[in-house]
Amino acid sequence: MCRWFDSNCRYLSNVEVNVVDVRFPKLVSSRSQDLFTVVHLPSIEDLSFPFVVMCHGLGGSKVGRFRYPVHLSELLAEQGIATIRFDFRGSGDSEGYFSDTTLERCTEDLEAVINWAGEQSAFDTSRIGLFGRSFGGVIALLYAAKNGRTVSAVGVQSPPFSFDLYSDKLPSHMWFERETLFFHGEPLSQAFIDQMDSLNMSEVMKRLHQTPLLHIGGGKDAVVPAEHTKAYENARAGAQAPTQFVTLPNADHALSNISDRQTALKETCDLFISRLL
Repeated sequence: MCRWFDSNCRYLSNVEVNVVDVRFPKLVSSRSQDLFTVVHLPSIEDLSFPFVVMCHGLGGSKVGRFRYPVHLSELLAEQGIATIRFDFRGSGDSEGYFSDTTLERCTEDLEAVINWAGEQSAFDTSRIGLFGRSFGGVIALLYAAKNGRTVSAVGVQSPPFSFDLYSDKLPSHMWFERETLFFHGEPLSQAFIDQMDSLNMSEVMKRLHQTPLLHIGGGKDAVVPAEHTKAYENARAGAQAPTQFVTLPNADHALSNISDRQTALKETCDLFISRLL
């Protein structure tokens, strides 16, 4: 149980918490462009820690809405788990252009961060967790499926399953104009559209049957509706590894309500504590 929660999973927002993590920035190269990362270590002791790499959503950053990845990193550090938060190329503080974003490119970025971690004595690469929010959840699942047993557990929050499930009605912040897909007014490449169109998450999930998985979804998510969660549940059927689907009935895509964030933080902490320690 993470210290920021009481026995009823209520957030102790009025309690002073001594954050024990040691954090520092680092530039990691991906295809000759710098990814801005922030590393959280549980202490400065000369140890090798299990670690979680966090993948933000499309157009997001390593800080996230309501500083969710930051709080998650602090909580995991309390339990002896290191984390690495980073910005994909073209997002946040990293180099590159957002318009060049593709599934392949983001997966390369995640791989570059994990390869860098493998060169550092502070990280135990036999105990790797991945966390991804929204589009970042897709990237985490793609990497885990590609790299098999090297990932100990994956936690995802509201990842889309397929463009097809939108039934020609995209979320309000995405639209087509003259055959170009815009995200909050920023253009995305044809390569991004083609890769999303050809994405077969059913096949991806088949390759993850031996990887523990936590999926968190919101019952009032207008960006990634419940149909996507159902598709993941169907694709996960028969998996050999432990699986947990948590639906927060009143939650939107951003987990705007603090009680929903509290529950999501606790469930995610519990996943990585149970699988990495």
